[in-house]
Amino acid sequence: MKMTRSTALGFLFAVTSMLSSFGRTVTITEVNESSGCTERGTAIYSIISEYSCTEAVKCTTEAGWSDTVSSEYKLCNYDRAGYLRYAFAKVQYLLFEYYEDEACKNLMQSSVILADGKCHRSVHYNLMSQVDEEGTMYVLSRGIDCGRGTWSNFTEPVPKRMINTGECFVSDHTIAKVYLVNGSAPSPVSTSGTTSTTKAPGAASTTTSSSLPLILKTASAALVLSAASTFVLIF
Repeated sequence: MKMTRSTALGFLFAVTSMLSSFGRTVTITEVNESSGCTERGTAIYSIISEYSCTEAVKCTTEAGWSDTVSSEYKLCNYDRAGYLRYAFAKVQYLLFEYYEDEACKNLMQSSVILADGKCHRSVHYNLMSQVDEEGTMYVLSRGIDCGRGTWSNFTEPVPKRMINTGECFVSDHTIAKVYLVNGSAPSPVSTSGTTSTTKAPGAASTTTSSSLPLILKTASAALVLSAASTFVLIF
């Protein structure tokens, strides 16, 4: 996968911050495509909260009204870097770091979203990442399943200039830093905010897609906030 200078710098911000969070466990809630808890499948979407928990690994099988079955995991035994290596190795993912302040100094929690350009189905979320002609990153959600329902924005659209730069993205609903990461790189880790002039490999470059749903190709596409309880703190 081709890596630009800006994405290399973005990955560098991720690498340098690993040292400050190394060894400190976090609380992780993961939505997984697996139809049961006997075997892990593809991690679709995860919330990483900046506090520790002590429970054993917990998995809950969830069934939806449209014959959808998926799994939700709660994990307590990873730091952020270790979890990303465990769950999102060999894939491309978006990492959102949400902050309490507009200077992006007090990290509240992070979300990780699989960003392979395909729609992934689960009980609560049918998610797909896309990039428009200007390089704006969208995370889209579809109402019923991947083949039916209205497309809406699951997160606020992120301009290209705010991805992999370490800059604080401040909007009406979001205070965050955003990274697009190639998990197959040597050290896919979490972030945040430390700058350096040394280059490092691993960040992914955005790929423009012409298949972005028409309703979201306009600049006036409305942000639709998730009703899921995991997003109460984020927005």
